[in-house]
Amino acid sequence: MHDLAAIPSTIGGITQDLETIDSILNEGNISELQACLEQLECRCHLNPKNPHYFWRLGKACSRLFVKTHDKAYVIKGIEACEAALKMKPDLANVHKWYAILVGERSQFQSTKKKIADGYLFKEHLDLASDLNPADPTLHFLKGRFAYDVSELKWYERKMASALFATLPTATVEEALEHFMEAQRLSSVEWKMNMLYIAKCKLKMGHKDEAMAIVARAQRLPSVSDADTEADLELNTLRRKSKMSITSFRSRTRSKFGDLF
Repeated sequence: MHDLAAIPSTIGGITQDLETIDSILNEGNISELQACLEQLECRCHLNPKNPHYFWRLGKACSRLFVKTHDKAYVIKGIEACEAALKMKPDLANVHKWYAILVGERSQFQSTKKKIADGYLFKEHLDLASDLNPADPTLHFLKGRFAYDVSELKWYERKMASALFATLPTATVEEALEHFMEAQRLSSVEWKMNMLYIAKCKLKMGHKDEAMAIVARAQRLPSVSDADTEADLELNTLRRKSKMSITSFRSRTRSKFGDLF
């Protein structure tokens, strides 16, 4: 449990203040995050020109949306990050969390608005990456964008072409490069990132490599909501792999009798 009372209530001691807030944002449960959100709203009111509180307010909203699926958090978080962008447009974390929140907003948008948010997401993701190229999360997100673009359905591409002069383009190979860079920059093996490396490998026809990565990822402990989400997809990939092997053996036996 985190001691929310440890967050200073005065304007002074900002560095210590931010360190305490960051600890809660990274590790807190729902009640701790909600209390932290209230504290951050107070900080933003007391420090209306400090973008470091505003983007952290956006991050708190993103964390709560992931845990509660309440889209009101996304709207509030986007407003906070937009305010921070006006204060300090050269701060990587402002662009990073604005992009993340825009991506989360796309989950409950119409197809047309979802495509528009995709362009906005990519714009701010690129800006954040230019400002902080050593952030593994940004490379993971760039990989996710490239992977999702490579999976766009024909009608989504047609609608995008009607809305924008330039269509987003990306390949699975480009997505894999970003995921590999994210893994290189990360200090630990990262279950969700490994899942997408495996998915790219499967798309590229490297099944054995993909399933070896799946097996390694499944041996990692699950310590976050993202890990739990990754576990579900990893299990699905492994199950589908076993089913395809069983199906192949069954077809082979029916064709060649007892030779196999």
